[in-house]
Amino acid sequence: MSINPHRIQWSIRSQSCSVAGSSATNNQDRAGTTAHMAWVIDGATNLDAVAVTPLHDDAAWLAEQLDTALHRPEFHSTVPLADLLRDVCVRIAAQYHRFETDRGLSVPMMPSAGLAVIRWDAFGVDYLLLGDCSLSVVSLDKRECKTIHETQLGRLDRIALGRLAAFREQGLSLEAAQKAIVPLLRQHRQMMNQDHGYWVFSLDPEALDHAITGHIDLASSTAFLLASDGFSRLWDTLEVYPSCWEVYEDIEHRGLTAVVETLRTVENSDLELVRWPRFKKSDDASATVVTFEKSAPP
Repeated sequence: MSINPHRIQWSIRSQSCSVAGSSATNNQDRAGTTAHMAWVIDGATNLDAVAVTPLHDDAAWLAEQLDTALHRPEFHSTVPLADLLRDVCVRIAAQYHRFETDRGLSVPMMPSAGLAVIRWDAFGVDYLLLGDCSLSVVSLDKRECKTIHETQLGRLDRIALGRLAAFREQGLSLEAAQKAIVPLLRQHRQMMNQDHGYWVFSLDPEALDHAITGHIDLASSTAFLLASDGFSRLWDTLEVYPSCWEVYEDIEHRGLTAVVETLRTVENSDLELVRWPRFKKSDDASATVVTFEKSAPP
C-alpha cells in the first residue's frame, strides 16, 4: 500500500562524491543528484588501448554521457526508469558509432558502465540497478541496512581474483600477475549483456530489460546509499566497517569525502594487494547518499 503523502512529510538531504583511483588516470565514475533523483555510474576499465571518443577514454565518455542524460527534465516524470534509459542508450550508441565511422575504427569491446539510480516522489522511491553498482537501503529507526546488487558479475570477479592469487603463489610479481589475467578478463567481458553472463549499461538497449528494478514505500525515516564497487569495498572487501550501516553513520558524522580518505588510507596499507585481494590498489570510488527523515507537519 502506498503511503498517503498528506500524512507524512519528509526532510530530504543528499551528498555525492566521486574520486579517481589515481591522479594519473581518468575518473571513469560519475555521481550526482537532482531534485528528485540520485545516481552512481561506474565505467568499466578499458581492456583495449583503442578509443574512438573525444575523451580518448571510452568508459569515461560513456559515464559522462549517461550522467548528462540523467540531469535532463524527462527523468522527472512517471515514465519507468528502464524506458527512459533505453532511449538514452539508443542515443548514446548512435553517437558512439558515428565516432567509429569518422575515425575508421571498429572497437572489439564496447564501453560499458554499472549504474545505480533512484527516483522519488511523495509515495516512495523507484530504483534501477545494472552491473556492479549497489543500492543500500538504510533503516534509521531499526539501525540496519540491506544491500541490493546483482551477483553474476561478482562471481566472475571472484574467479579472476582466484587466478590472480594463483599467479602470485607461483612467484609472479603483482604487475606480471595482473597482466597474466587479462585474457581471462577479456573472456569475462565478452559475456557482457548475454543471458549466460551479466547485464550492464552499454550500447545495447536490451540490457534495460534485465535491470534490477523495484519500488520502496517510504513509511519511516530511511536513507539510500548508492555506491560503485570501488566505494562499497569499504565493507564488502576491506572490511573497514562491519556493514553498510556503520558506513552510513560515518558519512553522517564526517561526510563522504572524509570516508573516501579513510578508504585510501587503508588501501595504501596493502600496496601488494595481499591482505585484501583486488585487481588494483585503488579503484575509482563514488557514492551518493540520500536521507529521508520524517518532519513535523506544518
